[in-house]
Amino acid sequence: MISVCIPTYNGENYIKQQILSILNELGEDDEIVISDDGSTDMTLAIIEEINDKRIIVIKNEENIQCESYNNRTEKLLKKVSLNLQNALLHCKGDYIYLADQDDIWKKGRITNTLPLLAENKPILVVCDCCVVDENNTITQRSYFDYVTPSQNLWRTVIKSSFHGCCMCFNRILLAKAFPFPQYSLGHDLWIGLIAIKFGLVYFCPEVLVEYRRHSTTVTSTGSKSKNSFGFKIRYRIMLLIEYLKLYKRK
Repeated sequence: MISVCIPTYNGENYIKQQILSILNELGEDDEIVISDDGSTDMTLAIIEEINDKRIIVIKNEENIQCESYNNRTEKLLKKVSLNLQNALLHCKGDYIYLADQDDIWKKGRITNTLPLLAENKPILVVCDCCVVDENNTITQRSYFDYVTPSQNLWRTVIKSSFHGCCMCFNRILLAKAFPFPQYSLGHDLWIGLIAIKFGLVYFCPEVLVEYRRHSTTVTSTGSKSKNSFGFKIRYRIMLLIEYLKLYKRK
């Protein structure tokens, strides 16, 4: 069984196109688990109109304002991570795929990656994606051209190759990922660190996702980061601290 986990919040503009692209790739016994973080637009109504029994919508009871975080990026990372964690806690599949609310799956997203997840050990697969804008116009044909894939820890500290919407993994790896750190590390980076420490990482060269960048997205792929130098240093220090803590896990 495959579970696709999507965290949503006010995603009315693109959520239908994304869900339909995912449903086209799934079997009748698979599921899409959507955790909604209190959307105030038409997101939930649009999902309901699709009317597919494979779609499960749950509310994120861990919705918090993250007022203790002074940095906007930290707040957003924490909120998105908690929302995604909620979906992960409710999914039932042996194989888990992550998806954003505003991207598009390409044909072959499952068939090109699922065989790599079958080993009886923690496995993470990261596929390539292209970058598109609000109008589905391609602005970058390969994310791997922007960030050369690598599972090396030190390269990950400098520039992570673990891009959430391109990731899938088996339940053995998911079991290793919980509990997530209290610090607001990106959920995709955390899962990548778990795979580096406990499992295997495969990079799939096929472009299997259209990764949408628009004015309200959290990150700024393909452009210079707007985060302060102090935040970047602090974030990388916390990354290393959390990774070292993994040596206490079995």
